[in-house]
Amino acid sequence: MSDDHWVPVPRGGGQCTCVWTTNPDAPQQMSRADCENLCGTLYSKVSDPTPKPVTPASIVVATALIMALLYIFVMAVVFMVLWNWAVKSAIPGVSKIGYGVAFGLMLFVGMFMASSRINYNGSK
Repeated sequence: MSDDHWVPVPRGGGQCTCVWTTNPDAPQQMSRADCENLCGTLYSKVSDPTPKPVTPASIVVATALIMALLYIFVMAVVFMVLWNWAVKSAIPGVSKIGYGVAFGLMLFVGMFMASSRINYNGSK
């Protein structure tokens, strides 16, 4: 194993981490000692040090808003269908309770799904 396949990968705050790479085209390859001197830390994991692009916050927010509006629209349609069914049902009290439970469950599940898709640090 050659000793010149270490790459300093930025960690933020002016710090970096040394990563062993199997990519022969990776930029800034150096020896292990040089990388340790530069970064002060060493992680000998096999990876491609190319950083993954971070989705801009505006795209994340726009996507979340579109999904929220779509969810509200779908819930409004479901609400109207269930309400129509509850009003026309032979046992209004029972069907209205059923409508309330069903709508509440859908709302809860939808909010849970939406909150689990939100990524607060912008990375996957």
